[in-house]
Amino acid sequence: METLLHGVQASSIGSLDLFALLDHSAVVLLIAVLAELIIPIPSSLRLSRLKPLLKVLAARVNRDNNSSSQKIFAGIMLPTVVLLTAWALTFLIHACTGFDNLLALFILPLLLDSRNTLDTVWKTSYLLRHDEKDQARTVIGHKLERECGKLSYMGISKACCEYAAMALSCNWFAVIVWYLIAGLEGAVIMQLIAIMDQAFSSKNYSQNQEFSSGIRRLEQFMLAPVAAILLLLSLISFSPVAALRGAIGGVDSHPAPMSGFIQGCLGGGCDLALGGPRCYQRKIVRLPRIGGERQPDASSPMQIARKIRRCGIFLCLIASVISCLLI
Repeated sequence: METLLHGVQASSIGSLDLFALLDHSAVVLLIAVLAELIIPIPSSLRLSRLKPLLKVLAARVNRDNNSSSQKIFAGIMLPTVVLLTAWALTFLIHACTGFDNLLALFILPLLLDSRNTLDTVWKTSYLLRHDEKDQARTVIGHKLERECGKLSYMGISKACCEYAAMALSCNWFAVIVWYLIAGLEGAVIMQLIAIMDQAFSSKNYSQNQEFSSGIRRLEQFMLAPVAAILLLLSLISFSPVAALRGAIGGVDSHPAPMSGFIQGCLGGGCDLALGGPRCYQRKIVRLPRIGGERQPDASSPMQIARKIRRCGIFLCLIASVISCLLI
């Protein structure tokens, strides 16, 4: 009987310790990150489902007869209204639950979006390995704003590398970083900014050139701490100097400094040459070469994706250990 009581007491203490761990937001983040990587969450439950609605709203306020100043103003006001509304709703729900970390455990897997990108990267790499270039162009073409119909084998791989770098950085790694910086509200805001930047893109729609300038700059601002943390984690590798050199080269030469920083850092760390020419609206745009020296092949997109995933999980582990030790 005494042995049974000791067993029940030990079990209750263990459960209490488990619930005590959930009081740490970094531990909740780690669990949510692992859950999102394992559990197949339907696309209908993700924030990216708002993209068609955002495009409709943009078309209503970004009219052809508007002046440039009116388009810029509309491009600032619409994201402001969307972000303030999202922040207020998230804060209200958070407050109603007493700011319990368990709310983040349910919402974060819906905010983090890596599975769709990883599926695209895996399919493209698989098709390239089997020399199915036409199908590979179709798969990656559905995800990119650029024209992919005439891409070569290397061009498809390079395009997929850049897609993996930016999609996983903006829609997954950045959400992790901003959750650690500003909690659940910060994660929601970061994901919405990334979605709006994609929805308002001007790459294949020149009408959005002035309209999207505000959200582009806001995303670059939000990516600054993300890029810095990614570089610090990339320095813990076998090629820290190459990652640092690639990041510096990217921020100096890319038209979007933080995007160039991230691509240069990942390309340098993996020794992959990124950048180069691409086609938008039948116009060739030549971006400077950034990253490493080796030309991408069929395995390169997965190499980029694995590097970002390692950095994200490692960041969550470091944050969880520090949180448990300090509090």
